[in-house]
Amino acid sequence: MINNKQQQKNRGAALIMALLVIVICAILATIVVSRTALLINITSDIEQQSSLNLYSNGALLWAKWVLSQAATHPQRYPISMQTGIEKNFKINAVLYDQNALFNLNSLNNSTNKMLFTILLSITNPTLPKETIQNIINNIKLPMIIPTQLLLTEGMTKKIYKNIAPYITALPNNNQNMINLNDAPDAIIAMLLDTNLIEGRHFVAARKNTKLFSSLTEANLFLKNIGIVDKTFYETNSSTAPSQYFLLKINIISKTQHFHKQIFLQRTASTTPQSAKIQTIWVRF
Repeated sequence: MINNKQQQKNRGAALIMALLVIVICAILATIVVSRTALLINITSDIEQQSSLNLYSNGALLWAKWVLSQAATHPQRYPISMQTGIEKNFKINAVLYDQNALFNLNSLNNSTNKMLFTILLSITNPTLPKETIQNIINNIKLPMIIPTQLLLTEGMTKKIYKNIAPYITALPNNNQNMINLNDAPDAIIAMLLDTNLIEGRHFVAARKNTKLFSSLTEANLFLKNIGIVDKTFYETNSSTAPSQYFLLKINIISKTQHFHKQIFLQRTASTTPQSAKIQTIWVRF
């Protein structure tokens, strides 16, 4: 009897030990599987980040190539690089002409302040004159990026949202020569001191004509499309090739949305080989 009881105890102890071993193995297996899954996720993230950087660098190379061709193949901006889907990534890059916008850093003389007053009125028609004057009086220069305008007394998010598509902050504080070949409707209306309807009419008609090579051509074009009583401000209107550009890159995957802005400067050139394009700043 005693031997049978002892054998039962031994078998019970062995069973318990076996169960403990199984539990420990299960725990270890769970840890191994979890660590493996974590390593796979980390590896996947690293690969995805590498792909994002690769596609972003590719978009930048594309932009520099486009800008280098301007001497021999001039064209209107914005210009898009739409590649569609590449290995589960949707890539879109757009190159914008910054010399087609109002340079906030030029607000150090009366002419440009007057033009900015017109632009604020066009983009915010119900804005009181006192508010506009208060904004202009309190602008702090220089600015690196246009969003710094939000720090100005009197400037609200709503006012900024309406004017944001038409402003920039160029490194050259005195430059506000606006390229009429790419300027959007509100900028055209500002330079003509007219309404947004005529600005839109000009931009729509401009799509069907060649690039303006002189201010005289642009003013003649005004008359040809029925805007007979207006001419562009000579001190702020230009048809010369632009110098500053903004590249906006958007890359979308299943798990990430990558956004990058690169501000570029191009020096004047006569051939693609002599063009110099440098990066001024990068924002994510």
